[in-house]
Amino acid sequence: MKKKLTLTIFLIIVLIAAIIYCIRPVEKFKEASTEQVSLKEIMKEKMLDSITGMLTNSSKEFQFELSENDMNNIISGNMDKLKSKKIDSVHCAIQNGEVYFYADTKLLSLFPAQLILKTDLTVADNALQVKINKAYMGRIPVLKSFVMDYLKNKTDKVNIDEESSLISIPVTLPEAVTIEDFQVTDKITFKIAISIKSLSEVIEIVEFFGGKFMK
Repeated sequence: MKKKLTLTIFLIIVLIAAIIYCIRPVEKFKEASTEQVSLKEIMKEKMLDSITGMLTNSSKEFQFELSENDMNNIISGNMDKLKSKKIDSVHCAIQNGEVYFYADTKLLSLFPAQLILKTDLTVADNALQVKINKAYMGRIPVLKSFVMDYLKNKTDKVNIDEESSLISIPVTLPEAVTIEDFQVTDKITFKIAISIKSLSEVIEIVEFFGGKFMK
């Protein structure tokens, strides 16, 4: 009887250790001294001077390329919001047209774990669409429905469609600005199209990017 009890306790300890190993972070990322920037700042640097010179009834396109490092810089600039939801860090990796997100957190506020999402990114109606293809908690595959429920409690201002495993993140832009030709290869490439029909739209765009409109 005593031997059976000892064996049972031993097996329970082994099982718990195995679970902790399986859910622990798979990839470790250095807390790089990356520059914390926003997408708006990246766009502003390229667009603002051209916008101030645009006349009414004119249009212009700007092309952008975001590398994996650029994406992680943008994420780093928003980590304060994520940490308030008990997500310790988030990193992304771009591989063969797919984007992997690694979110370090703790299960039961105790055990280090890593939620891994294998996703497709697209843009529709100026909203970033994150389609979850596969999900893992550490090394363990998990149901996408579990992930959607988990993210509902961790994210704000996003639309979550559980049936299609789609997360829609609105991108706030002036009415005259649209995102076009969004593609993911070994980097993210997209165009910003501006179609100005009035002086008020020029003023709105310039002020949105933090500039001053000079009459």
